[in-house]
Amino acid sequence: MTDVLYILPHDRPWFWDKKRLSKRKAAYLPRVMFEVCSQIPPKYSIRTIDLNLELTEGRDIFDVISEVLQKENPKIVFLSFCVFTQGKQIEDITQVINKSIPKVPIVMGGAVINQIHDAPIRYFPCRATYNGFGNEISAILRRYLHKGSVAECTF
Repeated sequence: MTDVLYILPHDRPWFWDKKRLSKRKAAYLPRVMFEVCSQIPPKYSIRTIDLNLELTEGRDIFDVISEVLQKENPKIVFLSFCVFTQGKQIEDITQVINKSIPKVPIVMGGAVINQIHDAPIRYFPCRATYNGFGNEISAILRRYLHKGSVAECTF
């Protein structure tokens, strides 16, 4: 069982071009993934999914997310909502999570949350939101993993 599952949605259409992707000289960690994961205290186990890379393998979002959820059985899921055009993808991801592990809280953060604040709580099966890159992640983990709170909130 993994404590935290962090999902970075697909946001780079050129990653679909395998020829262009094959020219990359090195792998890299997206800044948003680094920023969020660096906020998670070392005592928690974490699994990350970068859909930008997963989808280049010819798989779809549902297969990738379902497989990881089944294997890792996370206690909490963090999901970045980086740009508004990811709305449908975010909806798909949250539905897969909610169907597979309905009691596990989904927490959204990212640039879009800075604009829409707690709106995801009303439109997605999301329990909490945080602004930006996750300075509030430690507080969120304390609330959901230690206190067992399931209340919806914005950090």
